[in-house]
Amino acid sequence: MADAPPAWLVLNPNGGPHAAVRDEISRIFMLPGTAVEEGQEGVRYTGKVIGHRLSRRDDRYAEPGSGPWTLLRIVGPGDGWVALNLWEGWGEVFSAGRDEDTTVFGRHLARAIA
Repeated sequence: MADAPPAWLVLNPNGGPHAAVRDEISRIFMLPGTAVEEGQEGVRYTGKVIGHRLSRRDDRYAEPGSGPWTLLRIVGPGDGWVALNLWEGWGEVFSAGRDEDTTVFGRHLARAIA
């Protein structure tokens, strides 16, 4: 991962807050008892490109050169994973674990997309 080029991902709110999405982000990314902050604002994540043109197979991304997915490991703010399907224009975010860094990732994510 040290040799991977840096990448920046900017997420901005595109509508009003959604309680159900905030609850799901809290469940997946936040430490128990940690609340999602109110308000919305954009976030700029810094990440490392882990793989490009990957195929998605159940719970993994594999086979470089075979599909539309780019996998990023977010290193700040917080810690998490983002997979982008650049051909179809959508993506997935998922937890890197259950600790304070993942909670920070979740807080920013909730303010940007929920």
